[in-house]
Amino acid sequence: MWVYNFLSKSNFLNKYVHKIIFASLIGVVTPLTGISIYLIFLRHSHIAVVDTFFLILGFTLVGIIIIVWLLNQLTFPIDMAQKELTRYNQTDEIPDLPTHYPDEVGLIMRDIKKTAKSTNRLITEKNDFTAMLSHDLRSPMISIIGLLKLIKSQPESVQARYYCDKAEEFGYHQLKLMESILSLLNEENQSHKSPKKVIVNLSKFLAESLAQFELSLKNKQLAINQNIPPQLEVKVEPYSFSQVITNLLHNAIKFSKKGDQIYLNASNGGDSVKISIEDEGIGFCLDNPAVLFERFTPERKRGTQGEPTNGLGLYLTKKIIEKHEGTISAESAGNNKGATFRIMIPS
Repeated sequence: MWVYNFLSKSNFLNKYVHKIIFASLIGVVTPLTGISIYLIFLRHSHIAVVDTFFLILGFTLVGIIIIVWLLNQLTFPIDMAQKELTRYNQTDEIPDLPTHYPDEVGLIMRDIKKTAKSTNRLITEKNDFTAMLSHDLRSPMISIIGLLKLIKSQPESVQARYYCDKAEEFGYHQLKLMESILSLLNEENQSHKSPKKVIVNLSKFLAESLAQFELSLKNKQLAINQNIPPQLEVKVEPYSFSQVITNLLHNAIKFSKKGDQIYLNASNGGDSVKISIEDEGIGFCLDNPAVLFERFTPERKRGTQGEPTNGLGLYLTKKIIEKHEGTISAESAGNNKGATFRIMIPS
């Protein structure tokens, strides 16, 4: 590698083909130089034809050996790139390649490293959206199943039509959400693109999300207190951002005790919209609340009525907020003292 590194320092050899030509010229010049030096320092005025033949042959072999050695040294970065690429395919570890060389081989090493990083990001994004499909889409379906069970248990009830209407509403919401997420999965280079945002009325937006939890709120006898300016608007990708609100509301309900209250607050912070969802539930006592947003966080807990969790909800919520160039944080005064989740989204 030192030969390639040494030659790369020359401005005249800033292309890989120039390095190859230079190595070849050294090999060609070597026998001529050797013969010239031999003749200059030769003490005899005459030299036999046979000696001349072997002399030329010897210096030519030396020149060939030098060419082969130099070209072999110049292939070192290519071999290194091939080995690192093979290791990446086997272990998914980012290739450890130099990226400062300006010639064609340097650009190849740089592109290999860049492509590996980009591929890892794309794989992570695909996994995240797949996890979203397997996790976040469950909530509306659970609501639909619950409504249908009520219809089956009260076939003649006046409420039957109301339950059917709600089930249809949730079904359409689910269908739109699935189409949105699948569209994101199919978009090329999605990790480098921003979500397609539209302006929505936050009060109406939250009301639509709350409608999904009517039965859960009624079951736990939870009260919702809202402090949201009626004209407050936020620019978001509607279906993915609805999952943010759905996840946070789902957690607030899940970790609340019977008869508790949940507080929804929002305000315009100038260059951002601030949203908070606060509950009076089991809370948490953590030195680093950011661990709650990790994939399969070890801090996941069951709800107050044994509701299961798989540690993906807050992780996916954070990913969506980051896609919106926003932030999310969690805080709690301690165990059984409730929790507050705060969101900031650029206006």
